[in-house]
Amino acid sequence: MLAAHNPPRDEEVRQTMDATTGGGSGALERFFRFSEWGTSLRRDTLAGLTTFMVMAYIIFVNPNILGLGGDPKGLPFAAALTSAWSPGS
Repeated sequence: MLAAHNPPRDEEVRQTMDATTGGGSGALERFFRFSEWGTSLRRDTLAGLTTFMVMAYIIFVNPNILGLGGDPKGLPFAAALTSAWSPGS
């Protein structure tokens, strides 16, 4: 079970936003409320790109590694896909 996340206090948000984005006023800021969570568009974009790269590695490289163990053709790819997918995410 996931723990509840408490947004940072206003002063912490102001300090973070001043240091990272200079205030963050725009449509994306209003929609995603970056300042409320003490983050920025750049930081969230980098996090998304990192997650994508890790998942691509798992889906395309891991089957080759599993295939070296002598598993039947196609089975390592299916194993990598099902292990990478989490229904709770």
